[in-house]
Amino acid sequence: MKQKLFRFTLISFLLGIFITGCSTNNNSTDVLELAIDGLGGHEALDNLNAYSIKSERDEYIMGQGPETGHGLMRLAAPDVTVSHDLDGETVRIDVVTNLAARAGGYIKRESTTLLVGNAGYLSEDDLFGIVPERDKPLSSDKTAAAKKTERLLNPHILLKELMAQPDLLTNQPEGISTKGYQYSAEEVFPVTIDRVRQTGRRTLIATQEWLKGSQGSTFHELMAEKIEIDPDWFKRWQESTNIDEGEHLRLTIKDEVYPITLFISPESGRITKLKTMEWDVIYGDIELEVIFDQWQRIDGIDFPMLVKISQGGAPRLEVRRSLIEVNPSQDPDYFNPPPSVVYKHNQAAATRGKYLSQTIRMFTLAGAARPELGSIELEPGVDLLYALPVDGIYTMVVEQEKGVVVIEPGMNDLKGEEIIRWIGERYPGKPVTHLIVSHHHNDHGGGIRPYVANGTTLVVHNTATDFYQGQVNRPKSTVL
Repeated sequence: MKQKLFRFTLISFLLGIFITGCSTNNNSTDVLELAIDGLGGHEALDNLNAYSIKSERDEYIMGQGPETGHGLMRLAAPDVTVSHDLDGETVRIDVVTNLAARAGGYIKRESTTLLVGNAGYLSEDDLFGIVPERDKPLSSDKTAAAKKTERLLNPHILLKELMAQPDLLTNQPEGISTKGYQYSAEEVFPVTIDRVRQTGRRTLIATQEWLKGSQGSTFHELMAEKIEIDPDWFKRWQESTNIDEGEHLRLTIKDEVYPITLFISPESGRITKLKTMEWDVIYGDIELEVIFDQWQRIDGIDFPMLVKISQGGAPRLEVRRSLIEVNPSQDPDYFNPPPSVVYKHNQAAATRGKYLSQTIRMFTLAGAARPELGSIELEPGVDLLYALPVDGIYTMVVEQEKGVVVIEPGMNDLKGEEIIRWIGERYPGKPVTHLIVSHHHNDHGGGIRPYVANGTTLVVHNTATDFYQGQVNRPKSTVL
């Protein structure tokens, strides 16, 4: 009875703070206490040393659509088991996916990602055959991106950090005042929900307006397998992830990339939403919002069973949790890295991974750190460049009488800078006169800005000019 009375008094007090609009360190501490109580209380969180979550994850990628600057793509929903050892700062992510095979039918793909402190390891068979080893170290940018994503998906991690370091709280307002890029419905549609690997034809969710503009073209007939007209699809996502922020208490956490603002229900103490910002290779500063819903109490601790991440207001990740175990018993080797695999940490790459976490997670092969470059001379004046670590995106450099032509810029600005530097050493005194972009997908067309800054002429399809112009003219970043 005393505990219930204390909880009622605390909530009433916090509602008074909320109504009067006060903002002090003491008030932040009181809101933190409410949030801790909303997850189960100090004792329960202190005793939370590990947990395991089984779920399905729908992942959405912007920049893999059939048209330039348009179209989300939903990847096949895998079965995912994520195990957290909070004391050891270790996360194990086991993924089982059935993927459409190029030769027809489906193939079962299994992978295990292990995050141990700052180190990362991956065990999987590379479908593209680029990296033959099944067990390998993760690059530092990919490790940091995976670790950040799991942190944002799990409010318990954030609150345990605040319990250990309450000075991470800040009253600075930038975590909620600055706006990043927001996708429009025109950019989101059509949504690819399936693609036949042998033909490239897609099953699409679209609007009638899009269908009217596309139908009858040669491209439409080659691209569309099946079309479902659902103009409210994007609107439903936005409504399901929208809250009245003004009716929530707030905690803002200091963060290396950008402050993380938690929105807390004054009635339940549960974290309803978090908001932060990071950087994207195409769109620049972009908002990340995470919604926590369908809470269940498991062994005295509340967990959200449905978690949705929005990037720029559009779907990025939907996690549907089916089973959670608190402090499970694990095999002694469960969190051990693969034998004989050595991880080498690169702090600059790790920092980059935190700033571009969702870009990296969407295009995991491409990475986003500054690469080393290798080269193969195909014939005099023609070179093939590749990145180390291998990123799957290759660049051709062709010497001409008055300059150099580059075919395929690579995914990000740092790779573009390194390619330009390499050309300066290989062909001194010859400028990069033209850059030819193979196609508009974000992992191929996101590294153009260094070339443009050097006066290079872009060669793109006439339907893609607005897409590339938007990259060149985007606002200066406040994040990176």
